[in-house]
Amino acid sequence: MYPCHGGIDQVWRWQGAMLVGHGRMCLDMSAAVLGAEMRTAPCRVGMKSQEWDYEEGGIWLPTGRLRNRLHPEYCITAPLFPYVENDTVSVRLTKCSQGCAELWIANALKKDHEFAIDSYPRLKAIPEMQDNSKSGRVLCWVMTTPKNHATKAVTLRDTWGKYCDILLFATTKHDPKIINGTVVLDLQGTKESRQLLWEKSKLMWMHVYHKYLGKAEWFFRADDDTYVLMDNMRDYLSSLADPTTTTHFLGRRFYSPDSDAYFYGGGSGTMLSQEALRRLGTAVAHDTNDTIFSPYDTFADDLEIALTMARLGINTTDTRDKQGRNRFLGVGLDNERMTNKKTNPDFWLWKYSADAREGRECCSTRFVSSHYALPDHMRYLDDAHDAKCEGHGTEAY
Repeated sequence: MYPCHGGIDQVWRWQGAMLVGHGRMCLDMSAAVLGAEMRTAPCRVGMKSQEWDYEEGGIWLPTGRLRNRLHPEYCITAPLFPYVENDTVSVRLTKCSQGCAELWIANALKKDHEFAIDSYPRLKAIPEMQDNSKSGRVLCWVMTTPKNHATKAVTLRDTWGKYCDILLFATTKHDPKIINGTVVLDLQGTKESRQLLWEKSKLMWMHVYHKYLGKAEWFFRADDDTYVLMDNMRDYLSSLADPTTTTHFLGRRFYSPDSDAYFYGGGSGTMLSQEALRRLGTAVAHDTNDTIFSPYDTFADDLEIALTMARLGINTTDTRDKQGRNRFLGVGLDNERMTNKKTNPDFWLWKYSADAREGRECCSTRFVSSHYALPDHMRYLDDAHDAKCEGHGTEAY
């Protein structure tokens, strides 16, 4: 098994229940030993060992199991890396067990398209909104840009964004035909760029303070490629002290040696409790000398908000679970699991998170958020969580 690259040797056609690969070679159960690597053989119409049933499920993507028609108790199983370090290249035939390694996504390489409001097809109904009576209401605001409205923003809105009590998009252009809840930020005529992320962040935090302080107990800032398991977030928040009287400041903690400061990586999200936002907004509203918010333009709004909160006596905290695994995944779920110091010693993660764990121990089984989730990956994570294969409190594999 190899990383997807779109080459002809990785393209399989579904033809009369057969999986037909390059050179008219078909996936053939008779050429495999139970528990061993799968093999191909010349395609033969009507040969049951080459015929497979695809048990489709999932909310968004065609995700399901491949069962052999000759022996329907047998399924095709993916390798277990990084959970089993040396199991990296084998696609095997095993007895079906309802395990997550049996799930395959059809058309996994399809291009992300732009979709108008509510036009992306769902395969089944999405789960209902989670109860917020214990955790409190969550306002989610998402840093985005007009070029991402019809792709990333729409997908975020239709996946995890549906479970926010209030969902806002911080951008520079109203786009009501595509997304609602846009907050147009006034950059004083300056062309939008990554260097203005801190400026956009300052404007948005103050907008939320002035307009929404009493309408939620928690305020979560995300990027448009952040994916969140809102049920896990609510469970985590419900374990914390009263957000209306306690200054909670949450996220994935990193350390910047250049600034000698701890901060939360913006990509996996930053959370303020109502009391923390109240103190921030009040201090900034009465600050006439720019001593609270730094006046300089920078892309590092995640570092700047941490420095700002520190000026108010509100510092970062350890948000890992009881086993010391991260709830907020700053470099993305797959990267967190697969990156290790031995093969990638210069990866920036080790500089900013020296205590980061590798492999299975990297991430909480009830993780809250993951960075670098493009639209199809967001839909995949929705499906995986719905199938109890990701973020459900037990090891999926």
